[in-house]
Amino acid sequence: MPRFVLLRHVVPTGSPRGSHWDVMLEQGDALATWAIERLPLAWADMLGETAAASDDSCEALELPAHRLAYLDYQGPVSGDRGEVTRCDRGEFTVLTWSPVLIEVELQGEKLTGRARLTKAGEQGAVWRLTATPPTRG
Repeated sequence: MPRFVLLRHVVPTGSPRGSHWDVMLEQGDALATWAIERLPLAWADMLGETAAASDDSCEALELPAHRLAYLDYQGPVSGDRGEVTRCDRGEFTVLTWSPVLIEVELQGEKLTGRARLTKAGEQGAVWRLTATPPTRG
């Protein structure tokens, strides 16, 4: 099964982008990556975090693919770009993977349920991340 990781990326003061979370999904020999400023509410609850969006969705900025090493790495980022700390990791099942919609079922140490990334427009790097907790029953 492909793997995922959620990293907290704390950047130095004065960086162009503020501190954020990196959502990384294994795709072949790289990690498809998005930066989110706030966690979807469902994820914040599962992680015990308070910096959450007001609902279960948030804006996600697509970043260039990252190296698979980030699945296990924690520590300083090269080029004085801050430090990353792993918040969760696990495996996922692909439900849909297209240029405009990615939907996966997460089986992480803390995060479980569905994550859906929907591209916001035909061009650009802005997506919408929606987290759906698993159905209890």
